[in-house]
Amino acid sequence: MKKIITILTLVLCMVLPACGTQSNSSSTSPSSEPYKTMGEAMAQSGKSNVFGYSFGDGHIKIMTDDYVCEASLSQEVQDKLNAVEFDADDRDEQFAEILKDVPVEKIELRSESKLTDEQISSLIGKKGQELLDLGFEYYGYNLNEENAQFFLDKNGYSYTVVMEEHYDESDDMDATEVIGKSTIKEITPQF
Repeated sequence: MKKIITILTLVLCMVLPACGTQSNSSSTSPSSEPYKTMGEAMAQSGKSNVFGYSFGDGHIKIMTDDYVCEASLSQEVQDKLNAVEFDADDRDEQFAEILKDVPVEKIELRSESKLTDEQISSLIGKKGQELLDLGFEYYGYNLNEENAQFFLDKNGYSYTVVMEEHYDESDDMDATEVIGKSTIKEITPQF
């Protein structure tokens, strides 16, 4: 199995002025944005309040306060990233150096990942698969006697999603599958 490294560090978005705004622009071309290479984006991510990155299977995604950058990775570059010690003090700097010649293929405003009040309202009563299709990822759950609560995140925007259904916890529960078939009752931002 290929090694996948994920590092995600989140600081409450309330601190960020950008969290309160919603841009209507769609994905932008890398030539019009500040990062031309993934190395530049990685170097900036360490200076951001909200940041994260993940790589594996020939792909990398880097998140800063304002942008989400993505690119394909050659096996050679991925092997170099995998060779960096996980707990190295200068891990991010090593990653930035390795990625200095990897061009950004896709860049978008991170604020586009935030759900608007209108979007939240339109999702109530629909299946959780709609959130998964929007790119939200599951990172935890709470199963109480009344209903299931799932914690979902997309690019640093985290939500508690309460479902109509109740489930009993089991060792073989596939949370992503359960989310997809469940009916959304409530969505609450966590930032």
